Order: sequence, then C-alpha cells, then structure tokens
Amino acid sequence: MRRPTNFRRSPIAGASQWSDDRLAAEIRADGVDILIDLSGHTKGNRLGVFARKPAPIQAHGWGHGTGTGLPTIDYLFSDPVAIPAAVRHLFAETVVDLPCFVTLEPLPIELARASTPAISNGFVTFGVFNRISKISDQAAQAWSRILERVPGSRLLIKDVALDDQLVRDNLLARLATCGVPAERVDLLGTTLRVDHLASFNRVDIALDPFPQNGGVSTLEALQMGVPVVAKLGNSLPSRAAGSILPALGLPDWVTDSEEAYVDIAVSRATEIDDLDKLRRELPGQVRAAPACNPVAYAQAADEAYRAMWKRYCSSDA
Repeated sequence: MRRPTNFRRSPIAGASQWSDDRLAAEIRADGVDILIDLSGHTKGNRLGVFARKPAPIQAHGWGHGTGTGLPTIDYLFSDPVAIPAAVRHLFAETVVDLPCFVTLEPLPIELARASTPAISNGFVTFGVFNRISKISDQAAQAWSRILERVPGSRLLIKDVALDDQLVRDNLLARLATCGVPAERVDLLGTTLRVDHLASFNRVDIALDPFPQNGGVSTLEALQMGVPVVAKLGNSLPSRAAGSILPALGLPDWVTDSEEAYVDIAVSRATEIDDLDKLRRELPGQVRAAPACNPVAYAQAADEAYRAMWKRYCSSDA
C-alpha cells in the first residue's frame, strides 16, 4: 500500500546552488510525491532535475505555460483554449485543464472606477498596456484601421520603456509607418502601482497585441472593468488573452481573424451605454469566475493533484 499523498513543501535550502544530481537525490530522500515545475524552458530552469524523475508524479504549469517535451514530466496544466484538444497528442505531457491556464490574485487595493470615459470625453479611447516589444506591425496596422473607422478615437499606450524619449519617438515613427497618426496617440511611462491601475480609467476598450498576446495586462484590464479585444493564434503566447476572456465570461471579444478583430473593436466602440454597463459589472464578474477566484482556482488545482495521485496509486508504477 503506497503512503498517502504528501503535499508538504520540501525544506530544501540553497537548492539553486546544487547540482542536478544532488537536488534530485534530496527530493527523493524527502519523499516528495508530486513535483511541480514552474519554469519550463526559461532562464534558470531545473529541467535537468525533472529529467532524473526524482518524484513519482511530475507536472508543469503557470510559469512557462506550454509543454516541456520531457517524457519524465507527466502532466501539463492548461485549459481548452490555450491548448485545444486537436493538438494535445503533440505534447509529451498529459494536459490537465484548470479554469484557465493562468490566474491573477485580486487587486491589492479597491480603486474608484469611473464611467466609461467616452461619456465625458466625447470620443473613444483604445488602450494598450502591454510591453511595446509585443507591438507587431500587423497589430499596429489593425489598430490603424480601427482608428480610421471610429472617428475621433485615440490610442493610449503605456509601458515603462516609454520613459525613454528615444523609445517614444521610435515607437511613434513606427506606428505612423503602419498608418497610426502620431497626433492620435498618447504615451504613458512608469507610474506607481496604484496609478498604473487607475490609468485604466482613461480607457474604454483595450486592444490586445498579436501574435504575442498579453497575460497580466489582460487580466488587470478586466479587473478594472475594461473589456479587451483579442486575436487567437496557433501557439500559447498567441492564445493567452483568447484563453483568459472566455474563462471570465467574454467569449464574444475573441476571434481568430484579423478582420473580425477590427470589426469587434469598431462595433463595440459604438455601444457606449453597453460599455458603461459592462464596466460596472465586469470587476464582480471577474472576482466570481473560477479563473480569478483564489479559492475556486486552488480547489481546482487541488482536485487535479488528487486525481494524479489516485491514478498513480491504481497503476503498476
């Protein structure tokens, strides 16, 4: 009879300095039942340890989000949009669905949320709060078509990199080349956390970049009551926002077509009363959804761990 599942955290000190062999040996000695990788193929990962299979059950999730390619990692946490059923056979791991492949803790402070700014401004403001390195020419050209079809609308872009005047000038020049007039763009740089979140009160609709989507920025916009338009691609980085939105009850804001992406933004920009209503309701909707409710999300992860353990106990492993 195998021992009951052990969920304790191993008290390994200084493990980052140990060799893969030593760390794997310590994990075995500690009796870890389920070992979770949060790094994937990112800097500082310890996939060499996972390749040694020091725990009977090994899984990857959250930190990297996509597959590792290691046959010694048994499970991969994701969701049905981030990794569709049609491609799951390509992964070395068995995909386990959570409410969303990623989550975000509730906002640290309760901020006053204004009405959708178009009501007082008289024009619609589209927002991009992602790293500007994610802004592709393809996305910028789509934003140009949106601004052209929504008279008087503006584009607000916020990123810490925009503290540098040269970066600002280069971005405006590149956007102009893609058809986005510099005079209709507002740029914001570094702010305190509270002011960063409050900046969403200046935005009616957020535009997610593509092919690389937003993650935290998408969730923050929704927590502040700002809906996000997203375009699905063929890899996890290009499906992140498209995964988050339906998990929080906004499937109609996602498309796999660039033309439909433009159409969604344009059509929603004409529905000011609906935008204002959604702005009031969205924060509560986000808090209640299992994808962003800490208790519900943790329970889903806990159930997944227990299912892994039961499956292992009933096997011949």
